[in-house]
Amino acid sequence: MSDAPRVSAIIITYNHEDFIDEAIDSMVRQDYPNLEVIVVDDGSTDATRQKALRYEKHGVTVHTKQNGGPSSALNLGCQLATGDVLTIQSGDDISLDGRIRAQIEHLRRAQADIVWSAPKLIDNAGAALRSSLLPFFFKDRDLSTPEAIFDELFYRDNFICAPAVAMKRASWLKLGPFHEGLFQLQDYDYWLRAAAYRLKLSGNAEPCVAYRLHGSNLSDQANQTRTNREYNYVLRAIGGQLDATFLNTVLYGCGFASTGERPSRILLPHLFLRHSSPDIRQIGFDFLLNLMKDENDRCLLRQHFSITPRTVSDLLLRSL
Repeated sequence: MSDAPRVSAIIITYNHEDFIDEAIDSMVRQDYPNLEVIVVDDGSTDATRQKALRYEKHGVTVHTKQNGGPSSALNLGCQLATGDVLTIQSGDDISLDGRIRAQIEHLRRAQADIVWSAPKLIDNAGAALRSSLLPFFFKDRDLSTPEAIFDELFYRDNFICAPAVAMKRASWLKLGPFHEGLFQLQDYDYWLRAAAYRLKLSGNAEPCVAYRLHGSNLSDQANQTRTNREYNYVLRAIGGQLDATFLNTVLYGCGFASTGERPSRILLPHLFLRHSSPDIRQIGFDFLLNLMKDENDRCLLRQHFSITPRTVSDLLLRSL
């Protein structure tokens, strides 16, 4: 692989002293000729940093920062990276043999900007777990276009396993940093943004990462309140980044209507009103109510969707 692009493998870690050796070992032993391994320790209070430093003799660079959460660690790793391709891994996960070669080939074959694989699920001891524990990672989906990927992410699940991602550095430069205020759904926010920017995303069913399940990374056990609140924020925020053409395709399919006649602000409420969650539908009602303040917007809603102030009031009553 004489023309192998340079890959920066970023391992972010916080209090992973029981797992960090396996995590770094899995990258050090990758059979790939042009690889740098960057460990970002997010202010661990255990022996994680001391264990990671032992790998500097193998060419691994270790950076320690004040604790700021996974997004800040990821952003620092991406800033420090010198590679054309970035891979992401947590300090409690394991990259399977051949991961880097497989993902570079996937990027090339799919002509993609961001690729990922389904994970192999493991427990604390490294024993295999049933895929049914996290079924959303393994469902068949329509991933043919950015709009189809956005639809799956927005209305169903975050099916992209962050530790199994590789992306072109150019994609990170285009999308900007991970949101440092998010601790649970920073990756979900990122994939929605990538789809909204029409980047090419491509998944692979063949695992390249062993994803470790334990109490601290099972959001439905330890961090459900934070996850729920971040979820509402992330979906509301992404609405402001969608243009009319993209919204029109997500909602109605290609060529349904002239986007020039339907501004994004008129289409946006419908994105949220179709959601299964009452809290997310409420965002759609809020957008509709805001549109009711402007006479021109009221005319557009009545013209294109037969929506009037009375319609909005009736919708609010039916949703209670």
